[in-house]
Amino acid sequence: MINLNKNFWVNLPGILIVFFLPFSLSIPNIIIPFGIVAIVYKKVSKESFYFKPIVPFCLFFLAILFSLLLKNILIEDSKMLLRIGLVLIAAVIILNTTKKLIVKAFILSINLALALSIFKILNYIHLNGALDLSNGEVIYNVLPIERPYFGFLVLISSLLTFEIFQKNEMNKKLLVSIILINVLFVFFIASRLTIITYILVFILYFFKYLEMKLTYKAFILSLILALSFGLLSINGNFMNRLKLDQGIKTFVDYEPRFVIWPCAVNVLKEDFSKLIIGPLGFESGTNALKVCYSSSIEKLDKREWYLERGFNAHNQFLGILIISGIFGLIFFIYFLFQLYKSAENSFVYLSILLGLSLFFILECIIYRQLGCYIVGLIIALVSKKNE
Repeated sequence: MINLNKNFWVNLPGILIVFFLPFSLSIPNIIIPFGIVAIVYKKVSKESFYFKPIVPFCLFFLAILFSLLLKNILIEDSKMLLRIGLVLIAAVIILNTTKKLIVKAFILSINLALALSIFKILNYIHLNGALDLSNGEVIYNVLPIERPYFGFLVLISSLLTFEIFQKNEMNKKLLVSIILINVLFVFFIASRLTIITYILVFILYFFKYLEMKLTYKAFILSLILALSFGLLSINGNFMNRLKLDQGIKTFVDYEPRFVIWPCAVNVLKEDFSKLIIGPLGFESGTNALKVCYSSSIEKLDKREWYLERGFNAHNQFLGILIISGIFGLIFFIYFLFQLYKSAENSFVYLSILLGLSLFFILECIIYRQLGCYIVGLIIALVSKKNE
């Protein structure tokens, strides 16, 4: 009885952190100290903390710390540094939680959030008669968190559900239904990054893991891709988001990264001599980007919108170069390499890492608290892939 109680209290913080991710970050933040206490109470061995990708991430964290110290801006950027440290704390707490409990809590949580979103969408349509999900304000009101992050969490949920399907641990019809609902929901809300990831994941599974003659694979894949692009072409939300019907020029004008990325490169080019440790800090880097937005954007309303939003580099690799330079970037890339190496030939975890890598190209994930929790969760899941 004592062991059962002990296991319950040790597992509870990790379960609650994972469960509340799509609903509220306040609760995971409150739970973190209890998770640390639970690990101490459990008296875990050193092996429970050791997972190869954690080492390069620690080196990456130290590279940022060293860079901020050299530039004498540690106090100014301490909040962001502590946020990145959250990746390690969350990873260790979830690492010391039973995998089955983590996975079930996560799938349940994401699908509850998805069901709540569907209810809000239907209610919005009932009240307003139409739903334009290309409108950022509308999507903010019907989804629990920002669209790219929720889409990515739904992707992880569907892949973990597929893992359960492969292990024959639950009713297969129910699991297939969950996966289909997850995929269709992502297509409906026009989460561009997740849609692209789903297509790439499907191609990966088809050619690397599915045992079938190559000619059959090519034929079936062509049909499914044609169906996917057909669905996208008639999906008003997706087409409105891309604005391709208004021409490439309009798409480029509305896509922030066509302004943000050149500005991030300009910030790096201003002083190549400081590229070893990074030319700026978190706050000063954001301010430098704002200066670039102010000088490079001609339209007044567009310029004011960029300055108000204060966009970061929107690319994790560029962001790291600005903050911690080449050394920080090397350790971060080595961290990703170790994650991929740890995933080995696991379709589910290689697919999650593929999605994470694409996310890193388009967002500075670990500058966001939710992103830090997600990366910590992925580290833990990859380490537990054989459980």
